[in-house]
Amino acid sequence: MEPNPIEPAPGERALLDRVPLDRAWQRGRTSFAARVGRLREKSFQILQCALAAGVAWFIAADLLGNEITFFATIDAVVSLGK
Repeated sequence: MEPNPIEPAPGERALLDRVPLDRAWQRGRTSFAARVGRLREKSFQILQCALAAGVAWFIAADLLGNEITFFATIDAVVSLGK
């Protein structure tokens, strides 16, 4: 029986299966590094929004006595939006 030219040999099949996994692994590490870089770049803005929302909630709830403070926090985040 002749080998099928379309179907790779058993040893070659493992190599062919491994190549896409290696590419996916490399792409995953690269994209992870890019995500961490973006997080570091935006960390000040994230902290600024979190603090603004917390201060707005504190002012609305504790100082002004408002029971529904949702809009105060949203307004603080929206006003910082860039």
